[in-house]
Amino acid sequence: ITSLPAAHYALVTEGNYAPQRYWALPDRQMEPPIRQAQQQYAHLFADSVRLRLRADVAVGTCLSGGIDSSSIVATSAKLMRTEHAVSLERLGERQQTFSAVYDTEGPWNERRYIDLVLSHTGAGGNYVWPSGERLWADLEQLVWHQDEPFQSTSIFAQWCVMRQARELGATVLLDGQGADEVLGGYRPFAIWLGELLRAGRLRKVLRASLDIRSVMELNIAWLLARAVTLQLPGSLLSQARRKRLDHAAAASGLHPDLAHDWLRAEQNESDFYADQRNLNSHLAHLIEESLPDLLRYEDRNSMAFSIEARLPFLDYRLVEYVFSQAAHYRIHNGWTKWLQREAVKDLLPGEVVWRRDKVGFETPETRWLRASRPQILDILSDDTATGPYIDLAYARKQLSHLLEQGDTGKVWRWINIALWLRSNTPANSR
Repeated sequence: ITSLPAAHYALVTEGNYAPQRYWALPDRQMEPPIRQAQQQYAHLFADSVRLRLRADVAVGTCLSGGIDSSSIVATSAKLMRTEHAVSLERLGERQQTFSAVYDTEGPWNERRYIDLVLSHTGAGGNYVWPSGERLWADLEQLVWHQDEPFQSTSIFAQWCVMRQARELGATVLLDGQGADEVLGGYRPFAIWLGELLRAGRLRKVLRASLDIRSVMELNIAWLLARAVTLQLPGSLLSQARRKRLDHAAAASGLHPDLAHDWLRAEQNESDFYADQRNLNSHLAHLIEESLPDLLRYEDRNSMAFSIEARLPFLDYRLVEYVFSQAAHYRIHNGWTKWLQREAVKDLLPGEVVWRRDKVGFETPETRWLRASRPQILDILSDDTATGPYIDLAYARKQLSHLLEQGDTGKVWRWINIALWLRSNTPANSR
């Protein structure tokens, strides 16, 4: 089975399959005055949200407490107050949001920020509490709906949010997916500083480094070393990457034949470091190579409950504008996603707009899996479906050590692949 690349369709005729690209990110970059870039971006974002609020059914919003989803909630609230184009009769007396929160404290629990957004915007909050027990109760059904293995239990948290939204009557949800890839999230400071170094903008590098240290409290020496390293010849970088991949394959727990095939495919990605030379190309790589996986997770989760997910940050007009005219303002004064923060700074509490500690859509995965060792051992004993893909003896041997160390990402992948294979055997097909 072959997936279409991003922004492609396929012409299928007798004996022929021909993928065709229908859209591409713009190549040309301009640098308008900063105020003009701010205003145009804010206009495009508001219009993107406005467009996606159009519906003849109940519309809700996912809310994690970060700048992306909070911006959508705040902008929706403003549009509902000020514009007749947004019908209160369809949306209800106030906007409804849906969030995953937890009884345990940790970086995964963002209830405090969610409550701040709700208090500031007047939106209604609906919470769901994913748990380890609920994960195991839903896991086989979730794996079946996803169609492909997935990398972390964050997909389960999203699944719980979608189910709750459907139970409470929402059939359209707005979500913040795509903001990091378009606006320079994930803290790509080393790539950006490397771009400035290559352009000879040493004064800008110094000023930007001081800003980053002040705002993010990061190790600037490490960032600069990384930025310089990325300027080395591609052959040297590829050689170092091959060594890391060799180590990853050896420790993956995959069957040797499968690990070899994966390793060969990864090593053949010859242009990997060419895409890390500047911020625009790096983010373009994420949009075409990484984002489709995230969108597929969301599509499968939402469709499992007959919900239409709408993504304002991926409006093609907004994406094209950022890549062609506002690229230089993604990172500014030490802040990532600066354009977005500026666009909503008057609509949200400063604690949310200028957050520095936002993490991904995490769950208490380590706690959940540590409490589930018997179930995991049972899953990893299925030689029939799983044996050709996972080195089960290695996985069982490493399990206790990995759970103790909190290195549960690998454990989760074994579980997920095993359940996916089991769900696709003839006896379990639906």
